[in-house]
Amino acid sequence: MRHGRATVTGLIAASSFLLIAGVLTGALPLPWGSGTTEARTIVLGDVSLAPVAPPPGFHLQGGASPHIIFQGVLTNPLTGAPVPDGSYSTTFRIFDASTVGNQLWTETQSVSVSQGLMSVALGSVTPLTSSLFTSTPRFLEVQVSGDPAMTPRFPFEYVPYAFSSEQAGALSRLAFSRTSVDAAGNVGEYASVTIGVDGLPVISYYDNTNDDLKVAHCGNAACTAGNVSTTVDSAGLVGLYTSITIGNDGLPVISYYDDTNDDLKVVHCGNAACTAGNTVTTVSSAGNVGNTSSITIGRDGLPVISYLDLTGIELEVAHCGNAACTAGNTLAVVDTAGLVGEYSSITIGAGGPLISYSDSTNGDLRVAECLDPTCSAPIPNIHTQDSAGNVGPYTSITIGSDGLPIMSYWDLTNSALKVAHCSNVACFGAPTSTTIDASGQNSSITIGSDGLPVISYQGVGNVLKVAHCGNAACTSGIGTGTIVETVDSVGGNSRTSITIGSDGLPVIAYYDSTNNDLKVAHCSNPLCTPFHRRR
Repeated sequence: MRHGRATVTGLIAASSFLLIAGVLTGALPLPWGSGTTEARTIVLGDVSLAPVAPPPGFHLQGGASPHIIFQGVLTNPLTGAPVPDGSYSTTFRIFDASTVGNQLWTETQSVSVSQGLMSVALGSVTPLTSSLFTSTPRFLEVQVSGDPAMTPRFPFEYVPYAFSSEQAGALSRLAFSRTSVDAAGNVGEYASVTIGVDGLPVISYYDNTNDDLKVAHCGNAACTAGNVSTTVDSAGLVGLYTSITIGNDGLPVISYYDDTNDDLKVVHCGNAACTAGNTVTTVSSAGNVGNTSSITIGRDGLPVISYLDLTGIELEVAHCGNAACTAGNTLAVVDTAGLVGEYSSITIGAGGPLISYSDSTNGDLRVAECLDPTCSAPIPNIHTQDSAGNVGPYTSITIGSDGLPIMSYWDLTNSALKVAHCSNVACFGAPTSTTIDASGQNSSITIGSDGLPVISYQGVGNVLKVAHCGNAACTSGIGTGTIVETVDSVGGNSRTSITIGSDGLPVIAYYDSTNNDLKVAHCSNPLCTPFHRRR
């Protein structure tokens, strides 16, 4: 990577010398309106600058010189990884036109970058004067080191000419939308989300009012409009512990628990929205089976499901014989050493399926390494990942951009959210275990478009939180790379599920147990980070 050639995901807010000593609170309506966040790409050769929204400009009462805060993430465009820590000479210019035009202001700063994160107070070198924002339009141009200036320029969408310290609370612009996708009764528990072949989120969840399994298909990437909810199984008390994926045929496949018959069931949808042509199959009825199931697609293109057998308190795996799991299914007992198998989560490793789960007997986090697509022969290898206290519930596993498995889970002893990063593809040997937050039930982990892990989880007080790791192993602490944000503090916000949308941004499905709704949070940038105010 040549110096300065990088991808920047940028955020712009504002601050001023007048407010440095003040502690700004509140969340007033945005002064520039409540329109849909606009995403776009600025291209520089093989480089892109992808801001999350048009930047607002702010001018202060009395003609004082303001600061405009530019915050973002500087990454290598070839790998998506943050650029090396250091200082990058960056020039900022304001023009009166989107191309060519007159340059009205410029300054160059040596911008300090840590874990890819950058924050710049525009106006620190060259003051931003009152005359600069007396007319519109205005556009911001960014040039990193010796590279050409990035195009197109950022438009300044709104220029307020006076605001009080209370109005400054509006600068805490949310980095996400929150939408009630289904509010018809008590709905949304055990939500699981994935992205369909049409590029839109699709969510499986439990309808507690009618004891049914439902599916919501979003009408856009943020699930803010055009959503359609469908009941896909209503035969008894069904739909608990759902997990959804997209099959090789491009159609959603959902595993779940039939509480009436104590069975593991699967729905294979007939279309992308699961509104017609669905096929319902009982995959296992051997005892009380199907709790805390997790589904994925194996290397052979067929669904594979991990689940808890409550009869024997053991971890089992079902491997489907076809895309709809209607025939040729095989069942395998994976681990019987103690009370094991609860909170399982399955992904596909370098060889076969990898399953993280709780060992309730010893209070440990375990991983089962399957050596064939069915997890039956040879017998899977079992590896303990964390035994420091009572750990392992609410685990979620994925494969990182470094090719190594990574798991989020709950540390009951300390009521903390932890992450274990495997040292090899089989999770054999001691992993790196890191405490991310002082709370963290119901976690779900995925890999963001920047190649770094993103975790949704339930924090203290049942708030929905998101942690964006500062490196592939999540070993960087909060404030030194890892970013933690509260996404929703109204409602229960339990049973979270996170994925990355077709727009490259995190999408979180969760249950609001206060209002009994299925909700979706859509982040407006990879970090799920709002504009920050300077104090």
